[in-house]
Amino acid sequence: MKPVVYSALIGIIVLLTIWQARAQTPSSRVSGVIRDAETSEPLPGVNVLVPGTQEGAASESTGRFEVRLPEGVYTLRFEMLGYRPYQVDNLRLEKGANRVLNVFLIQQALEYGRAVEVVGERELSREPSGSVMEIRSEEVRGRAGALEDVTRTLQTLPGVAAEGDFSGKMYVRGGRVDENLVLLDRIYIYEPYHLNGLVSIFNPELIKDIEFYAGGFPAKYGQAMSAVIEVYNRYGQRGPLQGSVGSSFISSDALVEGALPGPRGSFLFSVRVNYYDRIMDWLKLPESYFRPGFYDYQLKLFYPLGKKHLFEVNGLYSGDKLRWSVDSEDEFIDLPTASEKFVRKQALGVGNVDWKWILSDKAFVHTNAAYIYNYFDARYLYPTTHWIYFVVDNYDLRSEFTFIPFPHHKIESGFYLHRVEADYTLSFPKAYWDLLYTTNRNTSVRLSDDSTLASAAYRSVYQYAGCYLQDQWEMLPGKLIANAGMRFEYLNATAQVVVNPRLALVYHLNARTLLKSAWGWFSQFSRDPLVFDPAAGNRRARAPLAEHYILGLEHRFGGNYLFRVEGYYKKLRDLITTDPQINYDNDGSGFSRGADVFFQKKVSGKWSGWLSYSYSVSRRKDHPAQPYYYPLQDQRHTLSLVANYQPRARWNIGLKWQFNTGKPYTPIAEVIYLPDSTGTIIPLPVEGAENSARFPAYSRIDLRIDRQLRIWGNPGEIYLEVINLLNRNNVYDYNYNSDYSEVKAINQLPRLPVLGLKVLF
Repeated sequence: MKPVVYSALIGIIVLLTIWQARAQTPSSRVSGVIRDAETSEPLPGVNVLVPGTQEGAASESTGRFEVRLPEGVYTLRFEMLGYRPYQVDNLRLEKGANRVLNVFLIQQALEYGRAVEVVGERELSREPSGSVMEIRSEEVRGRAGALEDVTRTLQTLPGVAAEGDFSGKMYVRGGRVDENLVLLDRIYIYEPYHLNGLVSIFNPELIKDIEFYAGGFPAKYGQAMSAVIEVYNRYGQRGPLQGSVGSSFISSDALVEGALPGPRGSFLFSVRVNYYDRIMDWLKLPESYFRPGFYDYQLKLFYPLGKKHLFEVNGLYSGDKLRWSVDSEDEFIDLPTASEKFVRKQALGVGNVDWKWILSDKAFVHTNAAYIYNYFDARYLYPTTHWIYFVVDNYDLRSEFTFIPFPHHKIESGFYLHRVEADYTLSFPKAYWDLLYTTNRNTSVRLSDDSTLASAAYRSVYQYAGCYLQDQWEMLPGKLIANAGMRFEYLNATAQVVVNPRLALVYHLNARTLLKSAWGWFSQFSRDPLVFDPAAGNRRARAPLAEHYILGLEHRFGGNYLFRVEGYYKKLRDLITTDPQINYDNDGSGFSRGADVFFQKKVSGKWSGWLSYSYSVSRRKDHPAQPYYYPLQDQRHTLSLVANYQPRARWNIGLKWQFNTGKPYTPIAEVIYLPDSTGTIIPLPVEGAENSARFPAYSRIDLRIDRQLRIWGNPGEIYLEVINLLNRNNVYDYNYNSDYSEVKAINQLPRLPVLGLKVLF
C-alpha cells in the first residue's frame, strides 16, 4: 500500500470522527479487574457480555476491562473457558457515571476433550495495534498436520509462509526468519527450535495463548523488523496432584502439576523427549541415516503474596543432537573423502523471575529478570576434525508500567536492558581459508603449526538498551481509539541511537465492524555478534529499518464467525550485506507488499477452523547499483484451510490443506569443461540470474482422527494422524550429479502415518 493512499485513508477516518462526534451523547462507564478467585492472577481474554445489547468487551492482559453504556439498568455476564460464569444483575448506571467492579472467577473442571469456547456477541479488538491475532490454546492444540508442534499451525495463518515440511520456521509478509521476535513468557528466545527448525521448543500441553503480530506492532516490542510471536505458558492447576503422559512417533512427554504449600501457589513441570536416535541404534540401521534427538524440561512456579503481588519462576532447559555418517559412492553425494561423520549438539537454558505488582485497578507494574544460555557445537570428522563452537550468555531485565490517569487514556512505558557475552571458536581446513581469503579480510584467523588447519576465536560483549512510551487514547468513546508511541534503542557496539515512532488507529463502524490501520518504523540491530567484532565485523554497521503501512477491515458475523482483510506495504533500508573490504555494510534495500484474507469459525459447536489466503511480493537488492532479486521467502500465493469436526461426543476429525506457489531458486544456466593442473577435464557450473527460477507449486493434505476413551481406568486419548494423505511429491530442492549431467529432485515429506496416545491421571 502506497504511503499517499494510506494518508488519504487516515484523512477519511478523521472526517468520520468529526461527523460522529457531533452525534455523540454522554455515556456511563463500567470498568475493573478480573482475577482468578483462588490465585488472584489477572485473567486476560474474559468475555464481558451485556445481554440484550450488542455491547461487550474482552479483558486485557492485566485483567482490566471496560464497557461503555447509556444510562439504564443492565446485567453484566463474565464468561471464560475453564471458569464458572459470573453475573451481576440490576446494575444501575446514571448518566455519566463511572462504576468499578472487581470480579473474581472460580475455576471449573472441564470434561476432557469437550472444552467449548464461549464467545460473546462482540469480540472485536478495542486495543489499537497492527496485524495482531490472539490465539488460544484450544485453537492450536491437536490440529491436523501440526506433528504436535504449534508453530506448524501458526504457518497456516495469513501472511505466513513456511520454509518447508522439515521446518517450523516462518517467513512473515516477505520478511526473513531472523527478522521475527519470539518471546516465551516475556523472555526473548534467540533460537526457539530444535534441529535447525525441525520442531519448536514450545510444548503444546503447556501453552495458554499466543499473540501473533504480522506487522505494525506497538512500541513495547523492539528488535524486530517483521513480526512478533509471544507465547504464554499456563500456570499449574491447584488441588490434588495431577498430570498426563503421552507418546507418539514424534516424542514422548509427561506433565505433573498441583498446589504449592500455602494458600494459593501452584507448580507445573513437564518433560518432552524425542528418541529417534535410540530407535535407529536399536534397529541397527546404517550410520548413513540421520540420527536426531531432542529434549525439553520446563518448570513454572506461581505464588501470590496477597492480591497485589504475584510472583512466578520459570525454568527451561532444552537441547538437541544430530549424528550422521556417510560412506557411499553415490554420484549425487560429493564428499571430500570416502567417509564423513557429522556430530551436532545444541542447548538452551532459561531462568526467569517474574513479578506483577497491582498498585490499583488503574496502575500496574510488570517486571522480570532472566538469564539465557545458548550452546552450539558442530563437528565434522574426515579425517581431520574441524568444528564450530560457541557459548552465549544473555542477561535481561525488563519492566513495564501501565497507568490509567483519565477515563479515555491508558499510558504505558517500560525499559529493556540486555547484555550479551559471546565466545566463538572455529577450526577448519586451510584449503577452505585459501578459498575464502580473497573475499574476507579477517586478520584474526591463524594457521596451525602444521599449516593444515585455520582457526579463529572471538569474544564479543555488548549491551543493548531500549525504552518506550505510548498512549492509548479513546479519541471518540466507543468509536475511535488511537495508540501513539515512541521507542528508543541503543547498542554500545555501534554507539547508535535509533528512534522509532509508531501509530495505530481503530475505528468502529458499528458493534461488529471496524477499520484498523497502523504505521511505524521498526529497527533491528544485527543479532550476529560477528557483525560488530573489531576484526571480523564493522562497528559502523547501522541497524536496518523497516517502515510498515497497514490498513484493514474486520467484521464479526454473529458471535463465532470472524472475517478480516488487510493490505500492507513494507519498505526496507540499511539492510546489512557483506563487503570484501569492510566485511559488512548497509547497502541493502528492499520492499514487500501484499494482502491477507482470513475467515474463522471459533471453537464452538461441532465445527471450527479457518481459511486464509495471502498474496505477497518481496524484492531485495544487496547494493544500490545491483538489480532487485526475489529472496528465498518470496511466495506469491498461499492458501490454507484448517478444519475440525466433532461428529460425536468422543470423536474429533481434523483436516488441513496447504497450497502455495513455488519459491525462487537460482538455476544452473550451463556447464563448461576446463582442464585442471593435471590435464583432467572437470565440469564447472555457470549459474543463471539469482533466484530467477521457481520450484513447482506445493500442495499437502493432512488428516487427524482423535478418540477419547478410558485407559487403565483414567481418561485418555488415542489419535491417528496421516501427513501428506495423497502422497504428493513436493519438491524441496534439486541435486546434481558430479558432472552436472543429471538432476534429481529432493522431495519433502511423503505419506507419513503417526499414532499417538495420551493418558491423564
